[in-house]
Amino acid sequence: MSRYAVFRLVTLVSTTVFAFIVMCLSADLLSFTGPLFPLSGLALFTALFTLVLLVPILVVVDLLQKETILSRIVIEVICLTILWIFWLSSAAYAAWIDSAFGIIDPSSCGPDLGCHEIQAIAALSFITWIQLFAYSATLLWFAFQAQTADSKVWVSSVRDGIVFHPTPKIVEEPAHGLDTYRNQEAAKSQQIPTTV
Repeated sequence: MSRYAVFRLVTLVSTTVFAFIVMCLSADLLSFTGPLFPLSGLALFTALFTLVLLVPILVVVDLLQKETILSRIVIEVICLTILWIFWLSSAAYAAWIDSAFGIIDPSSCGPDLGCHEIQAIAALSFITWIQLFAYSATLLWFAFQAQTADSKVWVSSVRDGIVFHPTPKIVEEPAHGLDTYRNQEAAKSQQIPTTV
């Protein structure tokens, strides 16, 4: 397994775990703030959208079926870009809400107001955004690099693309084989040097 395949696996698994945690935190925040608090709705939508899009579509379909439209590099780049935009929106909004609570009265943040949930949502959202952005930028970079050698890299599978299987180095052997090489060396040693 290449380093990029490990990077992809770690990114997708940790994003799934963080999305589940953010989903639980935002559902808890939504339970005692109600629908009037838009952060909980945005974070809940982002986490659910990530869990619905990432796990069944980008991971399971790619593992079970080859050459589907959902496992292509271009589809993964588009989906991951949409996801990191949502995670950045959730993180920025959570950070803004957290700073608004801190400006009003830092001592008013009690356990029933959900301030710690907001901080946790902001932190996990920023971490998830950084991971998804780094992975999608890396995938985009490798796809552009591979496009110079293969024009169909965008429609190839992420798992089977050039990204995961770098071209092996070809070791050139002597054209005439070992016996010819030995004969050439013997002929060189038998040559009589000419003196002037």
